[in-house]
Amino acid sequence: MAVKLLFYHLRGLFLEGHPGQQVRNARGSLETAAQFLSGDVRTKLSDAEAAVAQGDASFADEVAALKAVIPKDIDPTDIVVPVGAGWVPATDVAQFASELTGTAPQVCVYIKA
Repeated sequence: MAVKLLFYHLRGLFLEGHPGQQVRNARGSLETAAQFLSGDVRTKLSDAEAAVAQGDASFADEVAALKAVIPKDIDPTDIVVPVGAGWVPATDVAQFASELTGTAPQVCVYIKA
């Protein structure tokens, strides 16, 4: 009885349909719902769908839960890269400028007098 009560109070930590248990993924390891529904969810969804397609209906809840958390695809035009962003290598900036202007990049070195 005490175990059922504990699982009742912890039910938000586990996927629905798996009260009081850790959720197993299609690779056979155990994860909590929070772990299972984060990270590379697209690969996890693919694995779970493959398991269902192979006749393992126990992954149906995982498929539904993963589909609910799959992020919306981002169109490349929605990605903004400010000039001088530190995470863009200088070689990429030089290549972009070269392709944009049709010229080879020139390097200028300023020496303080």
